[in-house]
Amino acid sequence: MCHLWAEDSLGRVLLLEDRGWGTSAAWSEVTEDSVVADSLLSTGPDEPWGGMTQDDATAFHYGELAQVAAHRGLVVTAEGLQALPIEVELSEELRARLRR
Repeated sequence: MCHLWAEDSLGRVLLLEDRGWGTSAAWSEVTEDSVVADSLLSTGPDEPWGGMTQDDATAFHYGELAQVAAHRGLVVTAEGLQALPIEVELSEELRARLRR
């Protein structure tokens, strides 16, 4: 399960918690790099739909995240969120599984 958080000087604000993915690969074939890449894809903008361009879908995605952030007390614009770096943090449980 992927979670996307925004962090400010007061702490973290949860923006997404309903994303994830599956794989048919054996655990021996799954790498930390592949998990990071899949995490970024899972929490990023969806593919365009309904005649949208990729830019439209990206703007919609970050607009939705900005609304969630505002609802949870963090004032930020869609553009501000899009400009932030994304850091992927793997749980210790997952790291241990990948080392097996």
